[in-house]
Amino acid sequence: MRLMPVLVFLFLCQNLFAANMPLDPFFSNRGVESNNRDYADLFQKLGPLLKERIKNELVAALTEGLGSGGKAKKITVLEIKGFDFDLQKKPLGMKFLNNQEVEIRGPLEDSWNMRLVARVRMKWGFIRNTDDFTIKIKKLRIKTQIRLENTEEGLARLTIIKKPKIKFRLSVNASELGNKVLVKLASPIVKLILKKKIKKALAETEQTMLGISKEGYRPYGLSNLNQETLDYGDMDPMVRNIDRKILAINAPFGIVSPTMTKSEANTSWLEAFSPGGPGAGERQLTFPGGDSAIWTGHFLGGLAMKHKLLKDQETLAQVKRVLWGIEKLLQVNGGSGLLARAAAPLKSPTGQHMLKEGSVYARQMIDGEIWVGTQGGNGISRDQYSGVFFGLISAHDFVNDAEVKKTSARLLMMMLDYIIGTGWFITEDRRSFSIAKGKSSPTFWTGINYQRLTFLLMGEQVSPGKYTHLIEKYNDLVYSAALPIYLAVLDPAKSYYKFNLQSTNFYSYFRLEKDPVRREVMLNCIKLLENYVGHHKNVWLDMVRSIALGNRDEAFMGHIRQNYKLALRRGHRMCAPKSLVLTRHPTTTVNFPSTPIEVTPYVLDPDQRHFTTNFMWQRDPFTAGITQGCDPKHESVGLGMTVPYWMGRVHGIFKR
Repeated sequence: MRLMPVLVFLFLCQNLFAANMPLDPFFSNRGVESNNRDYADLFQKLGPLLKERIKNELVAALTEGLGSGGKAKKITVLEIKGFDFDLQKKPLGMKFLNNQEVEIRGPLEDSWNMRLVARVRMKWGFIRNTDDFTIKIKKLRIKTQIRLENTEEGLARLTIIKKPKIKFRLSVNASELGNKVLVKLASPIVKLILKKKIKKALAETEQTMLGISKEGYRPYGLSNLNQETLDYGDMDPMVRNIDRKILAINAPFGIVSPTMTKSEANTSWLEAFSPGGPGAGERQLTFPGGDSAIWTGHFLGGLAMKHKLLKDQETLAQVKRVLWGIEKLLQVNGGSGLLARAAAPLKSPTGQHMLKEGSVYARQMIDGEIWVGTQGGNGISRDQYSGVFFGLISAHDFVNDAEVKKTSARLLMMMLDYIIGTGWFITEDRRSFSIAKGKSSPTFWTGINYQRLTFLLMGEQVSPGKYTHLIEKYNDLVYSAALPIYLAVLDPAKSYYKFNLQSTNFYSYFRLEKDPVRREVMLNCIKLLENYVGHHKNVWLDMVRSIALGNRDEAFMGHIRQNYKLALRRGHRMCAPKSLVLTRHPTTTVNFPSTPIEVTPYVLDPDQRHFTTNFMWQRDPFTAGITQGCDPKHESVGLGMTVPYWMGRVHGIFKR
């Protein structure tokens, strides 16, 4: 039963920000209706999977109730003889009340009904009893109402949550007359268990939503900034050295992967890669990374921006090499548009490592050589696609080379056409996926509307007119684009990578969007991020917001440059450099309902944060670096040093 309140929560947040400014035109019945149609379609696809999981919750509640009511020592469900639930016919939805209030309904119309028949064996010592039990839930309805308003700073604030109303009727019956008494004892307990499950999930939702207003996680202006004057002179040569290192050490096949080196190092990025520095040393092993696709895409995007600036042959060759690697991530799955998380030649140490760990999903003969690819434990994900889309559209738009433009456009459309062809719903690379058995989960874009619109704008950019009808079809979904942003800022510390994914997509969206109405609506997503993560000293997020909002304030750009320079003092291995003193920071427990986490009570300077493999700006600013348990042979990729730098150079934030 826990799934239904969770889904209600998704809808609760679906249009929260869209209602926060009464005079703005971005919240309308049209947007609500479009959103409801979108989720009705998703319920048709996910209905069997959700029903299977809800059935399991009902079985658990039944056995717990029978055990408590009948004092049975052991209860075994022998068979599920029947389960009916009209979920697919009655999806969740939202009713517009006014420009600031909405009612979330589960289901949108009428009520839900369920019926479960299970054959159960109960045991009391040497006594056993087997019978068919029927549990019925009728007239299940969940409703809640929310209100948002503007703060004085022009930001969104949740001010009222009317308590969720939960109503349902429950009955439990047995086939054998002798179990009727047991049923009378068990029924109230089963009902109590189910109500507790629902109320607990909704209470956690409410607690989370109210918790976002805590002072410790609400920025009011910029955080305290390290006041040292950091002047490293011309940083172009250093960053170019890091790019060379990435291709040589971390991406031998043009695909970014985790890397171990033969020797230890304890130098910073600044020390190792400034002209005359020792560099990264010699590679020992590059092993397959579950996130290789997203970071290869980021790498390509950074190189494309670098080429826009330098227009040199070395960078062009680098772009073509990484573009070649991205093509292999698609070719290894047959060129259908299904993206691999990682790929390598079978005979290479990376390919052999993939084979040994049993993660090979596909094999393909490419240019006379067998390549293997992996989809990870649960298939390809939206974030992997987001990174590659970012890289391909950047290469297409920023690199003035006919071959690069043609290849990047072809690969981009290959992916986009594939995703559209699946109905924005990918399941084929989940070997354990079974809707009927409730196993695994699909990758879908319902509710992630800012990504759908961004991908379509990219497709329209490389092939004008081809995707116009789909952009028009999904136009109204812009009114609910803030859903994943609002869900993300409810917890600004855990799963922090979500902010990188949003910002990476927003960079391309605002660069490509030509419709002034959609653009204005989407800017509210940026303003929402500004409210909750604007004080995080995050160079990447700050830079994307600065570009999207047109914020050219010199003090703000100085803030970005200062934090970038602080990051250069970090180690290029998974440990602190000898030259950096890690300060001991106090921690506090934040009781977010999902999982309590230990964080510092303030935002850390970039050089004081924990170590990262690929992209430091996707990690939270509340976890301090450590001196124990680090690995001086594990070479970080360094994309957090290169990609923001070249973006900043293109947009005038960094200057030589």
